[in-house]
Amino acid sequence: MGGKPKRKKHSSFRYKFLVLLNVVAALLLLISYISCYVSPDVLWPFAFFGLAYPLLVVINILFLLYWIIRRRWILFLPLLSIAVGWNHLEAHFKPFSKSTLDPEKKHIKVMSFNAMFFDRYMQIQRDNLATLYDIYDLIESESPDILCIQEFYTDNTPDFNTQQTLATRCGYTDLHTNYMLVKRNGKSYGSAIFSRYPILNRGTIAFDNSPYYTGIFCDVVNSLDTLRVINVHFESLRLSSEDRIYINDLSRQEGPLLNLTSRKILNKLKSAYIKRAPQARIVNTAIHESPYPVILCADVNDTPTSYTYRLLTSELNDAFRESGKGFGKTYAGFYPPFRIDYILYHSMFESRDYRAIRKNLSDHYPIVTWLQY
Repeated sequence: MGGKPKRKKHSSFRYKFLVLLNVVAALLLLISYISCYVSPDVLWPFAFFGLAYPLLVVINILFLLYWIIRRRWILFLPLLSIAVGWNHLEAHFKPFSKSTLDPEKKHIKVMSFNAMFFDRYMQIQRDNLATLYDIYDLIESESPDILCIQEFYTDNTPDFNTQQTLATRCGYTDLHTNYMLVKRNGKSYGSAIFSRYPILNRGTIAFDNSPYYTGIFCDVVNSLDTLRVINVHFESLRLSSEDRIYINDLSRQEGPLLNLTSRKILNKLKSAYIKRAPQARIVNTAIHESPYPVILCADVNDTPTSYTYRLLTSELNDAFRESGKGFGKTYAGFYPPFRIDYILYHSMFESRDYRAIRKNLSDHYPIVTWLQY
């Protein structure tokens, strides 16, 4: 008889402990929602809560399932915490896509791709020419009307004269490039916009806090419509090969979690968040002041639960959210399934058949969509 009260006591303690854990998880999830409204250059710790959003929402979903099975009214705590941020969940996962084009409307096919310099330094394959020609084949087969490339590379050699090869092989009549670094023999590093439509005007969007990251724009004429295409590469983490190896092997690391290497990586995350905030404001101003409807292709290096994403989508719509499917992962590296590359556009457009092309050609996946109007 003495054993029953003891079991009840243990059961009561376990229930209260789980409720406490769920309250903490729900509060952290709510903070992750708030994080996208707080500029990291004002209060940077909030940015890490936004980064943790996928993990926090999964934890709350697990709590919800557990309380449903246990038939406890506390299930409304994780349910409400998830429901409050439903718009964030939609930015990370879409169960259905929109793929049917309206034949009565005009259509533009857009591709955005961080090409990692066309694997010039053989980070993807031992034979960098294999990656290079796979990229050529992919772009030719997808045949986008507008192609935006971040981490663009070209030189004077027959194989890596990518500027000339893409223009000739894929039928681009006009282009706009901006090189942040130019070396001997025409070795040029930067960003590029290729267009099947005439380009009337070209320009750059400079970032004061980083000379190696910038935006470019051009005005293209499609029939009688003038559109502004913006291609931006935002501040990255600048992780070294040692940092990447450490993150890949994180589950097997021994010793304290906050060791010298992990602190260095956290400092790089902090620095990148702080630098991206004013960059996002500069691009947002450029979008707002554009005399024409904008199509933005960007390697944002940030997730949909971030200050940068919220700022950019305050002016533009997100192709994945309108016509994507699944988790939309665009980073092919060591991260979880994060979406950090985007095609955003003016409300005059509707996105159809958004896809991330899961081919191992870079540390990013190319993304492509049809825009109809």
